[in-house]
Amino acid sequence: MRRADQVRMPLKILISIYTDMKKESLLTTLVVLLLIMNIGIVTFLVMHRDHERPPRPDGPPHVDRLIIETLKFDDEQKKKFEVMKHEHHEQMMRIDEEYKNVLEKYFSLLNEGKINTSEKDSLEKEIGRLQLNKATITLEHFRQLKALCKPEQQEHFKELIPELTKIILPHPPRDLPPPREGN
Repeated sequence: MRRADQVRMPLKILISIYTDMKKESLLTTLVVLLLIMNIGIVTFLVMHRDHERPPRPDGPPHVDRLIIETLKFDDEQKKKFEVMKHEHHEQMMRIDEEYKNVLEKYFSLLNEGKINTSEKDSLEKEIGRLQLNKATITLEHFRQLKALCKPEQQEHFKELIPELTKIILPHPPRDLPPPREGN
């Protein structure tokens, strides 16, 4: 059988099926096929999604592991680190909540006919103060982490700081299209 005949055969079968079927039954068949395909796609996505999201309250496990392994903490240091980490996390969560509230007030200024300049300036200063507070608290957290280190671990701490800085600094969004020109 030639290649052209192989292609024509399924086409002839489809045409004969179409002529034999009523339009409603064809539409019903297509809807059922689409439904089966959608169920298959959703099942695939659910089965293959990443189930291991780091639990936020404890911080990303890879950061904890990086600190503990790089500094070669003993059991006592690990316990102290856990306490420090939770205290730092609580402080950061409080600031994040306050920051969220200030941003909501800031952007709600758009609801007014004319933006109150003094209120806008005040909220901008508060946003800056909160960001500075986060940086200060994080610096103090790192200072405490360094103080937890034994003298032989201090050199490893110096190596760790650039890695931690990369992790905590804001990352630019990925996979975004470039801005359109003229808009």
